[in-house]
Amino acid sequence: MRRYLLVILFFFSLENLNAQISHLFFVSGGVSIATDVIITDSKFQDMNGYSLNYQHLQWNYTTLMLDGRMNLFTIGNSSSVSISTIPSVGFGMAYEIYDGGTWYSLGAGVPAFLEYNFGNASQYNALQNFGFVVGLGYEYHIYPLIAYPVSETHLNVSEFRKIWSQPVFELGLRYYNKKNRAKEVNFKLGYGDKGKDFIIFGGNTENAKQTMSFRVAFVRFFNY
Repeated sequence: MRRYLLVILFFFSLENLNAQISHLFFVSGGVSIATDVIITDSKFQDMNGYSLNYQHLQWNYTTLMLDGRMNLFTIGNSSSVSISTIPSVGFGMAYEIYDGGTWYSLGAGVPAFLEYNFGNASQYNALQNFGFVVGLGYEYHIYPLIAYPVSETHLNVSEFRKIWSQPVFELGLRYYNKKNRAKEVNFKLGYGDKGKDFIIFGGNTENAKQTMSFRVAFVRFFNY
């Protein structure tokens, strides 16, 4: 009889531990429609004393994302500090800024944040109808993964593909919709390195644009 009680107690402890651990993790998904804009990094090609700069303005028509968040610790019953990553895939048009033609383009970004959460969805026992999140982090970009030229160009995809990273900031406002589901409007802004000087055809000097990203996304929580 004692052995059975120990087995029951063991499984009860595991179940309790699993519940505590599961309450640390939040999963959500989101979409951005025509509000995801990126000025890509530069990619230079030397041409007999001057440079071609394959830098683009990427305007994504649709961006899909998945957010995985883990609370590091809670503060009272209505706030928490967390880490999160929000990988996304965006499809849209890459417009040339200097050289490189215009392309239909699909690329990806992976930011990682340290966040402060307050109110709605900050932790599992939070009771507030509204809340917010503020986060700072770093974002990794690769554009394009796949592309199709719209204008005439001598390039292939690999020749103008850019890979770069930059600091990023987020602000999200959380609320319950009419079906009592937690949602979020998330604003993300990133700024990278200032552009480098390069010599254009004719011997004049140009300054490349500073890399940046801007996105407004609409997010729904899956497990809250």
